[in-house]
Amino acid sequence: METNIQHRLETYYQQRAERLETLKLDDTLSDGASVFWSPGSESAPEVVSRLIEKYLTRFEDWWNALIQNSEFCMKAIYLRAHVDPQRFLYEEELAKAHNRITREFLNRFSTTENAIHWSKLLRSTSGAD
Repeated sequence: METNIQHRLETYYQQRAERLETLKLDDTLSDGASVFWSPGSESAPEVVSRLIEKYLTRFEDWWNALIQNSEFCMKAIYLRAHVDPQRFLYEEELAKAHNRITREFLNRFSTTENAIHWSKLLRSTSGAD
């Protein structure tokens, strides 16, 4: 079972890394309005983090089903604590995606005072822009 769990962890991080490698801001905005919880009180990196995570979880029904099993979770936590090359690749791609998308987000959705232009962002996520 340990080999199976290790393989699933590797698959999880590998798939996330592959999706992050080519991720663009527009990919994250299709259902983004649901992640804007309190306009005016968040920074661009916080919004981008939620957009990226929401985007990634769209593809992970299989993972969500697995983590309902407590035995799987306990073994996965143990294995994850050990060196996992796929996880390091994922973390690297995640950092690059955050930087790339935050830069694009700020270029498209910040005001001249460096605040988030909420109405422009919401228009974009609703397809009105």
